[in-house]
Amino acid sequence: MRRYDTELLAGRDRLLEVDPDADLATHRAALAEAMAHFARESDDEVETRDVTVAGEGRPLRLRVHEPRAGVTGGLLWLHGGAFSLGEPGVDDDLCQELAVRHGLLVAAPDYRLAPEHPFPAAERDAAVALSWLQRELAATVAADAPSPRRLVVAGASAGGSLALRTTLHAVAAGSEVERLVLVYPVVHDRQDSGSMRRYTTAPVFDSEQAELMWDRYRGPAASGPWPSPLLDDRLPLLPHTLVLLAEHDPLRDEELELVRALLDARVPVHARLAAGTYHAYDRFAPQSRAAAELWREVHEFLARPPLAPAEW
Repeated sequence: MRRYDTELLAGRDRLLEVDPDADLATHRAALAEAMAHFARESDDEVETRDVTVAGEGRPLRLRVHEPRAGVTGGLLWLHGGAFSLGEPGVDDDLCQELAVRHGLLVAAPDYRLAPEHPFPAAERDAAVALSWLQRELAATVAADAPSPRRLVVAGASAGGSLALRTTLHAVAAGSEVERLVLVYPVVHDRQDSGSMRRYTTAPVFDSEQAELMWDRYRGPAASGPWPSPLLDDRLPLLPHTLVLLAEHDPLRDEELELVRALLDARVPVHARLAAGTYHAYDRFAPQSRAAAELWREVHEFLARPPLAPAEW
């Protein structure tokens, strides 16, 4: 029997009003409407603006949040949405809070979505955004700042997959990413885990939707296995990592596989599974205690001093 946190049920019930058989355009419009209240403008603590940079054959829009009290580092944020939904404004509230509380210049790219732009388009846009952020930090943050040019990569759901793979590419190329934050991330495309088989129906995201997600993201021209991070020989290069999991989520078991792989690779990792929760619960029940606890974990993780090698 599934036991859900009672505070999360209202958010779950609202989601059931969306026709699961509706087309992608309808789902995109429904998500935009449901998430519109998270959009934010600049205020006394943070400047929020759109920046356009040169992308891969097209302009790339970045949603940028800059704390007015000063910048000591940067954070790349990658939104969720099954690789085919959403845009960076849906997480303005989270990004502003991250910017203000930690003195971070936050950049959230409006990366290309599937199926119009299948793998690896979104990853390439994430890499462009990370390069822009690194250049901005080099130009604006003093080398002797308290946390000089601190760099964090973070994302939720499909954005967690992008964050993980973007960080793997970045650290292999010599970038010094200090922290990696993965919020209920997509990890691989196998769809054979116990939780994937169990949650054929679930709020927000179930195994049928996972199959559709991968069909869209990989595209009709896909051949051979998708490059799973679990098999990546660069895993030991990853920085201190936080992985946050939801109990009633088809992604749960692949996320546990990731935690084990990180431990085996001797990557310093913190992980927490929230009981009674479903995928993306913090966005659909943002006033719940469970949502507050999730983001408390993120903020505490980012506030911790860097680990010395002897602590790994």
